[in-house]
Amino acid sequence: MNWVIFPKYAEETSKKSWIIRTLEIYGVLTVIGAALSGLFVAGPVIAAWLMKTVSTDYNTASLGGRILGIIGGFFSGLWLSLPAFALAMVIDDIHATRLQTGAYVAFQSDEVKLGR
Repeated sequence: MNWVIFPKYAEETSKKSWIIRTLEIYGVLTVIGAALSGLFVAGPVIAAWLMKTVSTDYNTASLGGRILGIIGGFFSGLWLSLPAFALAMVIDDIHATRLQTGAYVAFQSDEVKLGR
């Protein structure tokens, strides 16, 4: 007979709590909001700058300004939401570690069949 020891709450460590979901939603909304502000706020400014410096027509400058505005807004949104995503990961890891090390179950068996 062999002793088998495994964590009692191993299945619950994969579940996310409400604070982790809230932080992830906040991060996603920050990225979307920054991309939209890049489209509507920075896009026309970039278009005007492109028309003045590169001497392009209005349609090309407008399209280029919007594309550059969305790309810049997306990456700035990722940068701004990085603390929220990092905090969600840290809280999730601490919560999983706490549940993992909280209680163990030991039994004697010839075969190891976890999940029963």
